[in-house]
Amino acid sequence: MKIFVAEKTDLVKIWAAFLYLPVQIGFLALSFNATILLGDQNKSGSTFGICMIYILFLFVSIIIWKHTPVLFIKREIHIAIGLTIVNLSFTVLMLVNSILMILDFYGHAH
Repeated sequence: MKIFVAEKTDLVKIWAAFLYLPVQIGFLALSFNATILLGDQNKSGSTFGICMIYILFLFVSIIIWKHTPVLFIKREIHIAIGLTIVNLSFTVLMLVNSILMILDFYGHAH
């Protein structure tokens, strides 16, 4: 949505924002886990481990995000789309897992 506010938008900007979406989703998932890490001292070991796995996934996600535009320039569009779908799938799974962890945390906290 932020690309449509007070800017002239074209297809290239929309595509670039879509390619960056998995990275944003991944950081959101990581921030949710960090909230649990700070809020629950009893689960800090397992939550810390999940945070480390998320950081590893984010590192891979950023690499995919950085290399995908190059694949478009080389006209390897199918590979770029496939990598973007894989990237989005992993980060959405991270986000869903983080939301489930938060729901579990707040369900047991009260």
